[in-house]
Amino acid sequence: MQLTSRARVLGIWLFATMVLLGVAHVVLFSNLDAAREQLPAGVWRWFDLNAEHSFGTWFSVGLLLLIGAAAALAAVAAQRPRERLAWWAVAVVATLLSIDDKIQVHERLPEFFVIERQSLSTHEWLVPGVIITIVGTVTLWVLVRSLDRPVRIALGIGLAVFLLGAIVIEGVSGLDARSPGALPFSLSLPMWILIEESLEVLGSMIVLVGVVSFLERAAVLHVDRSTEPPAGHA
Repeated sequence: MQLTSRARVLGIWLFATMVLLGVAHVVLFSNLDAAREQLPAGVWRWFDLNAEHSFGTWFSVGLLLLIGAAAALAAVAAQRPRERLAWWAVAVVATLLSIDDKIQVHERLPEFFVIERQSLSTHEWLVPGVIITIVGTVTLWVLVRSLDRPVRIALGIGLAVFLLGAIVIEGVSGLDARSPGALPFSLSLPMWILIEESLEVLGSMIVLVGVVSFLERAAVLHVDRSTEPPAGHA
């Protein structure tokens, strides 16, 4: 995957932020009772990666929105209709994922599809969720085939990592919670959340860095570092 220097720097800063948020999550749940007592009411949730009103959720939603904005910029600059359609598809998918990340639409899928709660060994929303994911992924992949190879690689790797956290780890953690002994190992809920959210954020980072790198290579994003004074300047 070809990356420009600025895209690499962006990736480093994003990864460092992800690590910092993950460490805060681990520290919080390693001594949760003390955090609840020492911090003002509700402040401890700011560092809970699973909480809606937390730095982690803000970071994840922000990454997806940035992907949507960057893809929309690429769509506007695209010359060929197929590329324009592909970039708009990426922008729409990223925006929808950001909405879901914030308001948890997937959690309501059992009600939408009339699936009884607590009827499976893991989360019920995974059944319609997997079907929607397969259809959406295949459709998106057909559309983005017109994009440059480095972009397709970034999208493919990023999406695979994101879905590993959002679908696979969610399913395994649900199985661990509802069916004790079903797995050869077991983790606490905060650790499952850490793995899941980290993979989702990492996947988003890979896509964002790949799109930003493309925008730079295509001269859509350009920073003029020229030190020459403007014409007429003494």
